[in-house]
Amino acid sequence: MREETTLYYRNQLNKKDRMIYDTLKNQWGKFENSIKINMPDSDTSLITQAIHFDNPLLFYVNFYHIEYSQLAQELYVLGDYLYEKNEARKILDYCGKWGSYIINHKPKNLRNVELALWLHDVIIRNTTYGESNGIRSHSIAGVICDHQAVCEGISMAYKYLCDLAGIPCIYVAGDLNGSPHGWNMIWIDNEPSFVDVTNDLNDAGRKNFMRSSKEMIGYSWDNSIIPECRLRNKNNEYFIVHNKRELKKCLRTIGGLECAEIYLDFGRTLDGREIERLVVTAGLTNPLLMIHKVSYSVESQMIIIQK
Repeated sequence: MREETTLYYRNQLNKKDRMIYDTLKNQWGKFENSIKINMPDSDTSLITQAIHFDNPLLFYVNFYHIEYSQLAQELYVLGDYLYEKNEARKILDYCGKWGSYIINHKPKNLRNVELALWLHDVIIRNTTYGESNGIRSHSIAGVICDHQAVCEGISMAYKYLCDLAGIPCIYVAGDLNGSPHGWNMIWIDNEPSFVDVTNDLNDAGRKNFMRSSKEMIGYSWDNSIIPECRLRNKNNEYFIVHNKRELKKCLRTIGGLECAEIYLDFGRTLDGREIERLVVTAGLTNPLLMIHKVSYSVESQMIIIQK
């Protein structure tokens, strides 16, 4: 399976810096210890950050300890690796098998928005927050090998899965309430939105999936690089409910909508009979739904309402 990585940060660079980006990425992929760069006037720190954010599988490169050596007009970037080559390759192989397994076992007929949510839930179900595993917790190795990671590792793992699934996704670095934090941005139907899997991991829910910029209270990021998320082009409304009371309240607000998707985050997986009972009850208690087509998906834990 070929990984189609979203190289968002590479695309922000000029042509010259993209050449340096490609050189460093390729040479780090070969575990080179000294890489010659013929254009030392470039901002190498910005380039290495772009490589870091774009490429979760380069987890074995110590991006926080990049050293340089300059001789005349030539700049040498000295490789610093967190793992021995053989160990890194074993982890890479394991990551590849893990990613293939996840993608090959995804539910059928999911639209991109449903698939993005399903991948979000895969990490929620299989990861705990923490860093007792040290530096691994800051990379996909923490999620995949140890099932434990902090925000950087969790967000990198989500990007990795979205890359494999063909959903455009980037890693976003910034602050949350004044502390360093990492999360993601995805594009569904060319519309960007934020996803913070880490905070959903802490909350055991889906409250931080597909959020607009205005909803990111307490967050800060580089607005010159990260586009605004307005969610203006969504063809449907997206809701999350956690119990029958919230579902009833939600249904009262959707009478004038063309369509809506209601994700059922009840803390457990509802079977088809339970969801069907919710749908029937909703139709009996809300006359506005009489003009709508109401269906449901057990796989996605979702009620779909359309005119």
